[in-house]
Amino acid sequence: MPKSTVTETSYEVKNDDGSTREVTQYRTTVPKALVEAMGLSGAELSWEVNSADSLRVSVVARDNE
Repeated sequence: MPKSTVTETSYEVKNDDGSTREVTQYRTTVPKALVEAMGLSGAELSWEVNSADSLRVSVVARDNE
């Protein structure tokens, strides 16, 4: 099964009141073979925690729906 890595990006955002706060986002990729086999290009996905070591990704909507 293909594997991917989670990357972290942090940056500061200026609030309306002039203060700043740090925002951290995480990103991963879906392997091309999975996207093509399941028709996921442009799809909206839902992520759920199954356990401490697993998650579940479900298709909420596809572009053509």
